[in-house]
Amino acid sequence: MFQILVRKLESFLLLHADAIGNLQAFCFFANIVTKFKKNGVKFVPQESFISISENHKAYYSYGNRQSFYRYRNGLDARQRRLSEEYLLSEVPVAKGDVVIDVGANFGDFIQIFKSQDLGLHLFCFEPDPIAFQVLSRNHPTLHLENLAVSDKNGYRSFIIATKTSDSSFILENDIYGNETKIVRVTRLDDYEPLSRFKKIRLLKIEAEGFEPEVLLGAVKILERIQYWLRCWTGKRTEKRDHGGGSDQFSAGHEFQDDWLLPKKMYRCFQESQLLIINSC
Repeated sequence: MFQILVRKLESFLLLHADAIGNLQAFCFFANIVTKFKKNGVKFVPQESFISISENHKAYYSYGNRQSFYRYRNGLDARQRRLSEEYLLSEVPVAKGDVVIDVGANFGDFIQIFKSQDLGLHLFCFEPDPIAFQVLSRNHPTLHLENLAVSDKNGYRSFIIATKTSDSSFILENDIYGNETKIVRVTRLDDYEPLSRFKKIRLLKIEAEGFEPEVLLGAVKILERIQYWLRCWTGKRTEKRDHGGGSDQFSAGHEFQDDWLLPKKMYRCFQESQLLIINSC
């Protein structure tokens, strides 16, 4: 009977954990599940954040539901899952390699490379201010930038949806009721700290549908990148102001506007999740 109740509690938290307004109460229920799983994972409230500990390792997160979904089976299990999903066994890394994470969120992806202890040059871009606070706690020694990557330099309206990791330039603000902030944007081609590297091992882009703009701002730097990992399967409808005004976006139909990207890049964008750039 107890096992059945714990499984029901796990199913409830996977779907409705954000409905638990009290962070201490959420951690209490989450720890019942992890204690039953005997995986050594513990959820601890830390101000407005959640600390996840496992075997003397600690990691920070934000949002009840996504924290439970990601880390209920442990930090190591999370890394193994991401490595498999992102096909990272196909990406050989060596001492001194450069990895760029566009849309770093809390730093789960970059942690895979950091844990290899190879002296890698790791660059993370995350425009969401809350996610960036978590990222900074998890990886204070890495090269972190609280800005977005785009096809232009300057500033742009950004829709905040931290609890679901959906912060984006293209969410429908009036539908989701999310907050909008002005964030700084930069082109990778104009990002000075990367100019000293002749070769870049991997560029990972997870920009919630904004991937075409990221690529348009990285035309030159792509010549130095060996692997490109895109994490968007996404859908969006283009609503562009060709008179020079601000772009508008909405979630919707499958992205098919090949005029947005040079033909070579567009073929890459459509073909695969993990690409060796020179083979496209």
